[in-house]
Amino acid sequence: MERDYKKKSVVWEKMYAFITNRKVYHSLFWMILGGIIFFRGYDFWGDAGFVLVNTLIALFFYAALLYFNRLYLIPLYFFKKRFVQYFGLMMLSVLVISPIEILVFYFRFSGLPEAQSGI
Repeated sequence: MERDYKKKSVVWEKMYAFITNRKVYHSLFWMILGGIIFFRGYDFWGDAGFVLVNTLIALFFYAALLYFNRLYLIPLYFFKKRFVQYFGLMMLSVLVISPIEILVFYFRFSGLPEAQSGI
């Protein structure tokens, strides 16, 4: 009985070590988010290739904002309790990136005027 417990304990420790690896949990996060975006788009468009490219474009912009925040803004402003500058720069980064993302999707949907009007 104790032997089975030790085997399970070792398996859980290895699984925990694997899942808590930074590359693994970041990859899982982006795959889950990508899956959600993909299946929402697939329900609407029905074309897997078209939706996959749209999903990758969206993920690129989300990743740019997230990692800019995580690697630059948080260490330099948030952790140093410079909250006004942090939130201001975060809002500025969203205000800069969002129109670029909209422009990319506008050109992506250039052959679909009804999709362009919904952007």
